[in-house]
Amino acid sequence: MKTPDVFTFSIVTPQEARARVAGLLDRAFKVSAYQDHFPHIFLPTSSARIVLALNGKNEVIGTCAIDTELWPEPRMAQGACVGSVAVDPHVQGRGVGRQMLRWTLDQLSLQAQHDFVYLFSDRPAFYESLGFCLAGTETLNILDASKIGPSAPSLGMELMKPVPAASLDCEQRLSLWSALEAGRHRGESCSSWLKFNAVFEIPDLLVTSLHDSSGRWHAGAFIGKGIDFQGVMHTFFARSESVLVEFLSRFAAEFRQAAAQLLLATGVWSPSLGSLLQERERRPLFMIRGLRQSTAEVISEVESQYLYPRALFSS
Repeated sequence: MKTPDVFTFSIVTPQEARARVAGLLDRAFKVSAYQDHFPHIFLPTSSARIVLALNGKNEVIGTCAIDTELWPEPRMAQGACVGSVAVDPHVQGRGVGRQMLRWTLDQLSLQAQHDFVYLFSDRPAFYESLGFCLAGTETLNILDASKIGPSAPSLGMELMKPVPAASLDCEQRLSLWSALEAGRHRGESCSSWLKFNAVFEIPDLLVTSLHDSSGRWHAGAFIGKGIDFQGVMHTFFARSESVLVEFLSRFAAEFRQAAAQLLLATGVWSPSLGSLLQERERRPLFMIRGLRQSTAEVISEVESQYLYPRALFSS
């Protein structure tokens, strides 16, 4: 009988893990410089922690990141987000990922600091076998150009051509931060200024906005975040639904070529934008597992829009 492979696990800081997991992440995700697309995880100031799976030679063969989000309403709730789950291709299929995630869940339960753990994946069967339940899907849409005619600029409002997010100066970033805070939905988690600033280190990330003559941002969106979401317009924000509709309508009218190439992950805004959207793709995405309370109770709160773990790519 074949002896099962035995692995050991540890939790380290992002700085301790950075050099050890760089090659593994690139091999596992078949990309180059994976870490550069998720700088908020690996900054020295990051609140994330990195799980390492080690073989008998103390080589890193698997990894995942754990980060924390807080929701102040309707009660103080703390969720652990698990991401960047990777296993070296040379040892995939030997149970490394399953053992690593089980160990991670055990550690989160022992720490008794989190109400639930969640992640985003299009592989529900694997995570359901670990006790997760599917709590949401990702819907990608395109703007239906046939329903959008010429759009005259609103009084005092200017549409900004998409520009690299890294090119925004401090004042513009503060305006963007203010708009995001003002547009927060009741169920969104507390934003982190450090995470917000880390976003501007992501390669090829664009940003566009609708703002008035004083520079106050009334609506906007990021475009093309990360390896998995190139070409997706995401993280819509607006001070009202009507402003958001005007923003997207004008964007499609004034930048038709760019709009035709974009997918939209509209999230909670989908009902408001229904008449402008044409659904392109729907896939499993949001998996959740309760820790301090049952998974069913957590999902009930999610469905009531009291809690909704928000990723930067959704809206």
